[in-house]
Amino acid sequence: ILRDQYAIESFIQTDAAINPGNSGGALVNTKGELVGINTAILSKTGSYAGYGFAVPVDIVSKIVEDLIKYKEVQKAFVGAEVSDIDQQLGEELELDDWNGVIIQNLQKGGAADRGGLREGDIIVSLNDQDVKSKGEYEEVISYHSPGDRMDVTYKRGNKVADTQIILTNVQGTTEIITREIY
Repeated sequence: ILRDQYAIESFIQTDAAINPGNSGGALVNTKGELVGINTAILSKTGSYAGYGFAVPVDIVSKIVEDLIKYKEVQKAFVGAEVSDIDQQLGEELELDDWNGVIIQNLQKGGAADRGGLREGDIIVSLNDQDVKSKGEYEEVISYHSPGDRMDVTYKRGNKVADTQIILTNVQGTTEIITREIY
């Protein structure tokens, strides 16, 4: 939605009015509890008539904690481009189960590569959380930081296997990136 190189892809869809310039407002439930931060709108007119999207509060909390502690958001990377398994791909690969995400491209020397994953592998869970779509995959990763270990269950052909990867930062290392603020 945001068309950023490292955009968040896990949103709560809402019909809350979000006009240009008032992103960042609270999305609350009927008890007045914060559930998200209004971030984007998808609209034909560019104003509130359309679909609103909010970043879930648990992702916002991680981002705020990172900013307070490190002055920089700690985005974790797997080093694998994945895509959803649609009907066409599922039939083409003769899959019985279309849950998971398929690795389309692997970064040489990235976390997934070092963990033994290959293009064509289907990731079905991360840290024992089922991954049924690219959105779920991105969301699970968004709660982690560079240097975190992640258990990966994947399918290669007819076999299910497990591996462990160590997530990296944007620079490809496992270090936490900090920024000095003067």
